[in-house]
Amino acid sequence: MKYTVALLSGLLFLAAGTLNSEAAVMITAIESGGDVVFTGSGTLNLGVLPYDGSVNAASGISPSINGRLVRVGTAVGNPTVDLWGGVGGFITAPSTGFGSGGFQSPDSTTGDQFGVGINHLTPYAGYVSGTFLSGSMTYSGDTFATLGINMGTYVWTWGSGGDADSLTLNIVPEPSSALLSLVGIAAIGLRRRRN
Repeated sequence: MKYTVALLSGLLFLAAGTLNSEAAVMITAIESGGDVVFTGSGTLNLGVLPYDGSVNAASGISPSINGRLVRVGTAVGNPTVDLWGGVGGFITAPSTGFGSGGFQSPDSTTGDQFGVGINHLTPYAGYVSGTFLSGSMTYSGDTFATLGINMGTYVWTWGSGGDADSLTLNIVPEPSSALLSLVGIAAIGLRRRRN
């Protein structure tokens, strides 16, 4: 099921043409089987960002404009994450939040802990720039509505030229809706091709 969800969400964005091909890290949130699942993977280029120390930080989301935080991966006992970026405008955050909810911790997590907030990238402590990351978190029995998050694509960027990098959060419909959308897009494409 996990692989089906990832495949369908990827296909939906490829078909819709909204996938940011330059995103170094992609986190996808999807409603699946009565849960909301966030999965993320990729690499972070930290070379152009200042190091601001480390803190104990849990995985979770804070979708409101004042939070704009998403952090996936294992967070047993609030492990330490490094802070990269700072308040000097090094990271450009989305101009809006991705919902109205406050901070919420997941029910379960797996993999590497990493994420982003308004001003900081937050990989696990000791992360080496360019190392592959992969992690997830699950909100059991929740929906986008109960978590206060909105569907859409939200992008954080930093650096420029050859040092440009980004993290993209895609919040997509449940797999059955995604599959239905793909079928609809394919049908429209076939119809246009025949005309």
